[in-house]
Amino acid sequence: MLLKIMLSFLLIGAKQSETKMEHGSTKMNVQSILQQAIKGNRELKTAQLTIKQKLEAQKMAEAKYDFQLSSDLNAVEMTATPVEGSFMTVTEQQELGLEAGISKLIKTGGIVSLQLSSKKIDQTMEINTGQTGPMNISTTTFQNKLNLVISHPLLKGFGVDVNQAEIKKARLSKEVEVINRRVKAQGIIRDVLISAIDLDFAYHQYKLLQGSLKIAEDQLKDTKLLLENGMAKQSDYLAVKANVAQRKVDLIKIQSGLLASSLKLKISLGMDLKEKPYLVKPVIDLDLDRYKKPDNFLQKAVARSLQLKIMSKEIKKINQDLKVANNQLLPSLDLSLTAGPSGNSTEFGDSLKRMVSFDAFTITGNISFKYSIGQTGANAALQTLEYARDSLEITKDDLAQAIVMSAILAKDSWQSARRRYEAAKISVLSSEEHLKNEEFLYKNGKGTYHSVMLRMQELDVAKLSMMEAKRDLTAAKIQILTLANKLLETFNLQLPQ
Repeated sequence: MLLKIMLSFLLIGAKQSETKMEHGSTKMNVQSILQQAIKGNRELKTAQLTIKQKLEAQKMAEAKYDFQLSSDLNAVEMTATPVEGSFMTVTEQQELGLEAGISKLIKTGGIVSLQLSSKKIDQTMEINTGQTGPMNISTTTFQNKLNLVISHPLLKGFGVDVNQAEIKKARLSKEVEVINRRVKAQGIIRDVLISAIDLDFAYHQYKLLQGSLKIAEDQLKDTKLLLENGMAKQSDYLAVKANVAQRKVDLIKIQSGLLASSLKLKISLGMDLKEKPYLVKPVIDLDLDRYKKPDNFLQKAVARSLQLKIMSKEIKKINQDLKVANNQLLPSLDLSLTAGPSGNSTEFGDSLKRMVSFDAFTITGNISFKYSIGQTGANAALQTLEYARDSLEITKDDLAQAIVMSAILAKDSWQSARRRYEAAKISVLSSEEHLKNEEFLYKNGKGTYHSVMLRMQELDVAKLSMMEAKRDLTAAKIQILTLANKLLETFNLQLPQ
């Protein structure tokens, strides 16, 4: 593991004194904390729901290729008065028909359907023979037809890319949200880790002030004894007393900051703030020497950038629209073919038999043409999409530059914090020796407490500088892992499918 962090929560709910906090016993290691962030963070829950929405939108776009069933039942009732002087007039007609079909849209843009129709026609005709008077004749006819219908565009509307553009865009939108969820997850894990590091740094400040307060309180006792024995001045005693009071005030301020930072971290983990205890104490152990930054870090930061992948997919979505827009410039040339057997008879069974035996077979073809002269609207739509794509390309280039800048700064922060950390360790050792010397001189009446306080402050500053450099070094490493798209893998975190 490149970066080893052991992080535990000590949840604190007991009564706090002015300078002391009592700790609970509930503990969570770093893996449990990060798993809780992945599981409980509200932003990630929202991102997961967005992915599900996009998946359903993709299914909706693909639904146009589902088989479509249709049926139609119709009836006709007609009566007419015979036309005077006409040889033959249909005076009554009843029709009862049933049509059923199944159709499917094909990927190149056409529609294929199979249609079956059956009709019964009852007809009464009046025939005027002239001499014998009108004569009525009633007939019943059954008509059955089976047709295969193919309609397909030949120019405008033709092609897989054109007809599947919306499906591909829906798929790209879902992929964008999947990547976006990973971006959010890495950002949340990064923020949780850095928040924990900052909180740990605040606890170190608190502990450091507690230690310096203890030293100051011991020094107050020693100064009081020296004052009583005539070896110190009243001003020295008052200075020590003021120093003790100020350190107590500083501890109270840090306690308030610890509460605010703890609540912020709990929100990131999706924990209920109403549940006690409120305070969180991270205990962090860093193995700083084992981490090595990736080779060719700047190039890898760009190549692995999730934000650039999102931009690339957005450009692909526009390219799908461009394919459709270019196709819309073509004239409409549509072909329609209908072919199939039919059977007519006075008996339904015989009519069906004639259809099945192909006694009659009909083929019908049609070609239609339409073209908009000027194509003003289509050209404007195409130009708009081209401008949008060019704009995204510029934004993508700017984003790549921003990623390179972030990588350079993260690398510089890492190197700077590393040098500061090494220098701060030397400074702490030196300050400790100086403080020992000043305390020795003061206890032997050869120094002043003011000098001791200066050395104490010098040591506090040196220790805080060392802890701050260690914190910054860790934060820089986390940022490098984030830019290299390796943060989740580093901590073996898996997002829900």
